[in-house]
Amino acid sequence: MNAAVPRPVVTPPVSTFDSIRDYVRELDARGRVLHVEAMDQDQYEVTAFAYRLIDKFGIEQAPAFMVDRIRINGTWMEGPLLANPYGRWPDEAVLFGVPDITSDYQQMYRAVMQEMEKRLDPSGGWRRIPPVEISDPRTAPCKQVILEGDDVDIGTFAWLKNNPADAGRYVNITSVIMDDPEFGKNTGTYRCQVRDGKRISINPEPTQHGWRILTSMRKRGDKVAKVAIAVGADPFTFCASSTKMAGFQEDELEFAGGLRGRPLEVVKC
Repeated sequence: MNAAVPRPVVTPPVSTFDSIRDYVRELDARGRVLHVEAMDQDQYEVTAFAYRLIDKFGIEQAPAFMVDRIRINGTWMEGPLLANPYGRWPDEAVLFGVPDITSDYQQMYRAVMQEMEKRLDPSGGWRRIPPVEISDPRTAPCKQVILEGDDVDIGTFAWLKNNPADAGRYVNITSVIMDDPEFGKNTGTYRCQVRDGKRISINPEPTQHGWRILTSMRKRGDKVAKVAIAVGADPFTFCASSTKMAGFQEDELEFAGGLRGRPLEVVKC
């Protein structure tokens, strides 16, 4: 007679990457980030460079790169602009705490899978650790600069129009956060189109969790949905928001805590 054997409880390592800056700084120290002084995106140089890297190295091995100054709509804007920070197994190995990093992609893939297994609970599901609210919101890094009213101008940031036929400039590396008492929570990565200095459009596709929540709210009669958008969140929050780790109405921020090995610190928007 066969019986289910409980999975041994393994405590995942505690991540030291509290922000995307921490992660990129580590990649840079390992020589894994290309630096470019300036690019003219009015000529689609950033786009062309990204595609050329993929052509040369392949989509899974094309390196990350940063551009210090970008020309957009005839104006030179200060960066840095970060592209392609995720997806290469040696770099994912750095993120997930693999002790010995090599350039062998297959070896690093297996090593990352082993580290991921440490983040499973005894039932084989992803470990979940609820977030905790920061005691003093004034200390939160995202509260260092607060702009309100007429001071808000989304267009001052170096968002790119990636291709000539695109409808506009897009914010791509997002974690869009919704929280409704009836329909639950969702943190998802949805493309956000810049409409003007004070408006963006959020694009959750049909069947995605964010789309289901917003559609349900509309059917309920709501005219407004309160949404927060974290741009360039820490790597584990972005991992949870850009994958299907969480089911519908489950809180991706709890899964981010499970990946980190400790609660994600949050602050009210």
